[in-house]
Amino acid sequence: MDVAVRVLDLCDLLPPRSGAGVVPQLRRSVVSVPSNIAEGYDRPSAEQLVFLRHARGSLWEAATQLEILERRGRLKTETLRSLLDDADEVGRVLRGYMSHVAGA
Repeated sequence: MDVAVRVLDLCDLLPPRSGAGVVPQLRRSVVSVPSNIAEGYDRPSAEQLVFLRHARGSLWEAATQLEILERRGRLKTETLRSLLDDADEVGRVLRGYMSHVAGA
């Protein structure tokens, strides 16, 4: 949730059309991460894993879109590094949670 809020706040600061089609897709992908985790919660393990995989895919999709913005000069490299570090941490937590669910 914290990463999603940070990225959404960042998107709000970008001038219109600065990211062209990247910003709307970034918004969708970053919101998809906690949404998929929530949607899969309290489901049978096999179903929950599907949602967790979608969340992980959306996380890396958002990371790619952030890198595109940085390469286009719309995002500072330091900001990108900080967000990617946070995404890596979320990815590690997701991986651990997926292992836990798979073993349940």
